[in-house]
Amino acid sequence: MILKRADAFSAISPEIASEWTSSGIPSEKIHLIPNSVDTKRFVPVETAEKISLRNKLNLPQNATIAIYTGRLVSYKGLPLLLKVWNEIQRRHEEVFLILAGTGGLDIHNCEDELREYVKTSGLENHVLFTGAVQNVPEYLQASDIFVFPTENDAFPSSIVEAMACALPVVTTPVGAIKTIVTDRETGLLIQPGNQEQLFQALDVMLSDTALASHLGGAACKSVQDQYSAETVTQKYSDLFLHLIELMKARME
Repeated sequence: MILKRADAFSAISPEIASEWTSSGIPSEKIHLIPNSVDTKRFVPVETAEKISLRNKLNLPQNATIAIYTGRLVSYKGLPLLLKVWNEIQRRHEEVFLILAGTGGLDIHNCEDELREYVKTSGLENHVLFTGAVQNVPEYLQASDIFVFPTENDAFPSSIVEAMACALPVVTTPVGAIKTIVTDRETGLLIQPGNQEQLFQALDVMLSDTALASHLGGAACKSVQDQYSAETVTQKYSDLFLHLIELMKARME
């Protein structure tokens, strides 16, 4: 098999590394190198800039804003999120949810379903559909909490981008997320599809602002340390230098 003759294999998550090993690739040839985020574009902002961004984006000034960014597809847990948000907005005053993205051509597109639920549940004043946007960093920086209740994912860049903006994260331990987010250190992890856990996690984030702030700060530092473009580029550079040394040794 030609593939097995390669000297190195890159994996963005331990799950993908396991796929390599299950295919017969020696573990010493596998290099765990995650995807990166532009930490010069996705950055935290001070309160004054957050207020300015909310004005610019026509977002409520006094609300606590939770945001989801990504495709509006069912396996991201969005139908469940709206059901939970319907309960959350009854318990907490001045809360607002942003769904940034579209369903696109994905066969699991649930955008129409989500919009209909918002309409029939009277959530128009509590949920915003942005549609396709190019200024994702601004929406993240204008928000307070990132929620991503996905049921199936490999390496969702949306989470890393939100963490880079110092947003505390509510998500699920699927795919690479279990290595990106540490429960109660850089975010809150819930089981996929668990409505009660999702409600409780959001309730905690909205009620305990000190905890939310701590988690957001730790999340930002984690991204800067592990997922910045500079850090990931250095890992690839080290890998290429290693391969050059292997090639030189074979030529001697």
